[in-house]
Amino acid sequence: MLEERRAVVIGGTSGIGLAAAIELCRAGAQVWVTGRTPDKAAAAAATIGDRATGHAVDARDAMKLQAFLARVGEFNHLIVALGGGSAIGAFKELD
Repeated sequence: MLEERRAVVIGGTSGIGLAAAIELCRAGAQVWVTGRTPDKAAAAAATIGDRATGHAVDARDAMKLQAFLARVGEFNHLIVALGGGSAIGAFKELD
């Protein structure tokens, strides 16, 4: 259903983000998940499936987040599932 689709899940190493990433992968999407630490990102990607990659990105740092999204390139779906007061600004202000 989502073959040929690319999805990014910011905060995808646990909870709702991880569950969403698993379902996206099951539906055929290629999935990039982020977490704050390399270990959590790698563990999440291993749990999600072979079409997932994990990346250590502190989404509270706008420049690091922008650099990550530039490396990913074009994508079709974006899920932002940050927890713990991780907001970096109003959604409408993000490019």
